[in-house]
Amino acid sequence: MSHNERHSDLHQRLDDLEKRLAEKEAEIGRTGPVPSHHREHIDEIAARASAIRQKLQDPDESTWEAVKHEAEVDWQALAHAFQLWVDHVDEDYRHRES
Repeated sequence: MSHNERHSDLHQRLDDLEKRLAEKEAEIGRTGPVPSHHREHIDEIAARASAIRQKLQDPDESTWEAVKHEAEVDWQALAHAFQLWVDHVDEDYRHRES
């Protein structure tokens, strides 16, 4: 995989995560205001995605080589945190409905 493909792939994964985050926020918002504990997670996940994007701003090969591992580790941690939060939200709302 070339530098541009790897760089582009990470941008696409961030785009997809941010879209899923917005969808989950809208889903929560359909039941009323987003609770503060969920708002904190939404804001934290968005900030972490933004921080990864900052690392990717200069896509030249030398910069990419210096940050690719760090950006990938950050991405994996963010994706995991997002999934844990989604699971928590889903479980929370399942209990509210029962």
